[in-house]
Amino acid sequence: MSGKKAIGEIRQVELGPVHIFALCSPIIPDMHRVYMNFMLRHGWHCSFLEEDLKTGLRKKLTFKEPAKIIEMAERFGQLSNLEERQAINHGIEYGR
Repeated sequence: MSGKKAIGEIRQVELGPVHIFALCSPIIPDMHRVYMNFMLRHGWHCSFLEEDLKTGLRKKLTFKEPAKIIEMAERFGQLSNLEERQAINHGIEYGR
């Protein structure tokens, strides 16, 4: 990492078959980066990882509709451009 903050962006990281999206809140710039992983299995299961992509956070969410994942990303200001929107839509289309 170059030391630059990627506030207001979604960054996609591929770990084998898993796609992880980084959500950084522009509202609270001093907060650390948290990555979100989502998967479709009898609902949309979302889990969160620290910046090292190894340490899992306790909070887990489950949604019935993928629109809630998009809404959560929008609330954090993460879908500010077409590339970010396409990245999260791509993950939703593949179910992860």
